[in-house]
Formats: sequence, C-alpha cells, structure tokens
Amino acid sequence: PKKTVSITFDDGLFDFRERALPILKEFGFHATLYVTTFYVEYNKPVFGVAADYLLWKGRTTKLDCNLLIGINELCDLSDESDRRRAHFLICEYASQNDLSAEEKNNLLGKLCVALDIDFNEFCESRVMHLMTKAELAEVGRCGVDVELHTHRHRVPLDEELFEREIDDNRRVIEGLVAKRPNHFCYPSGVHNPRYFPWLECAKVISATTCEPGLAASCGDKFMLPRIIDSPALSLIEFEGWLEGVSDFLPQRRQWTS
Repeated sequence: PKKTVSITFDDGLFDFRERALPILKEFGFHATLYVTTFYVEYNKPVFGVAADYLLWKGRTTKLDCNLLIGINELCDLSDESDRRRAHFLICEYASQNDLSAEEKNNLLGKLCVALDIDFNEFCESRVMHLMTKAELAEVGRCGVDVELHTHRHRVPLDEELFEREIDDNRRVIEGLVAKRPNHFCYPSGVHNPRYFPWLECAKVISATTCEPGLAASCGDKFMLPRIIDSPALSLIEFEGWLEGVSDFLPQRRQWTS
C-alpha cells in the first residue's frame, strides 16, 4: 500500500522480547521479526557476537592469545584495532578447528576467565542470547510476524546447503508459531543473484537486504531495501526516510579502510 512503513527486526535476540516488544504493544505497532534458529534450539550465547561483546567488556585488559588459542600474540583490548584483531583470531581459530557449538561455548568460558569476567553471570544476563523456543512462540502469539533468516545465520553459495538453511529455519519457526514463514532476510545483508531462483524454488515471497532505499511495487521482490536504524543515523535523517524525502538526497559514502 502507499505511504506504508514496515518495521523489521533481525536475529531474534532476547532483548527484542524484553525491550522492543513492550514498546510495539504500547503503540499498537505490528512488526516482522526475521529469526535465525540454531541458537534458539541451542540456547547459549551466540558465539561470534558474544566474543565481540566480551572483548569490549574486557577492554581494560591485555589478552594473551597464546594461552587462549595457542597463537603467540598479545592484544591490547583498550585499542579498537587490537580488539578487532583478537576477535578475528578467535573466530578464525573456531572455524579452522571446526569447533562444535559446545566447544565454542567452552571457548567463550575460557575467554571470560582470561578477561576476569564471570561466565555464569554473563550467561544469566541473556546478553547476546536468542529467545528460547517458548519465548519465540509467545512473541508469535503477540502478533509479531516471525519470518526466515536462515538456521545458522549464513548464506552458502552451494544450492543444497542454501536450501538446507531455509528448510531447517522454516521447520523450527513453523513448529513454534503454527504459521509457515514465507518472507526472508539475508543474514548481514549478504545477497547474490544466484540465490534468487533458489528462493523461488523454496516458495519465498520476498527477500530483504540492508541496502538503503524506499521499496516500490516495481522493485525486485528479492532485493527489498530498508533503512537500518543505528546510532549513526541522526533523528533528522530518520524522519527524512519516514517522510520519503531522503531517498532523493545524496547519500553519505561508506568509507572502508
């Protein structure tokens, strides 16, 4: 419909239920929640983002990577570039050694020890946790549209693996909210034209990106744009997008080093 705003959230983190849902209820707003489901079933801290958060939380210390992952580097976590380096080394170690979910969780526990952080307290806080099955089912009953975001938060370039991500994701969601999810959001906004026929075969109706812009009826249904609300987006820019004006203005370039 014309002049429509669609509110979307990604991943299904616990703080959606605790913080966002009460506000949506207060104003009577509907929303779509794109959920990745592996960590819904294995309800522990999500490894990658949890490691990043813990490194930030321990930013007053120096991390001896040799003691943690057997790599002879000392990272000063007060330095942002060193924190990024430490995060890369930890994730690379987990990937190269093909760590299981349980082994990754144990590695997070060791990281907490190295940073003098109480791991049990961190887990109990539910920071970087997805919702449980029961919580996600409750969110669905509250009128939130729960949709596809892959099972393991990845989009393989292999067709069989891609289909598996959609099938596993759909199986978990459908079992919890008693509704077949048919809309999709690319994890981290990573998209490729190769996915389009695969999405079509999976009977997916639409796919959302992280590309800024206004959606139009003439647009590609598998390349829907959206505006990512973040601390970098000023209030006036946000209002401009809501009014539809910002789409016609020059966009700030995203510089990378």
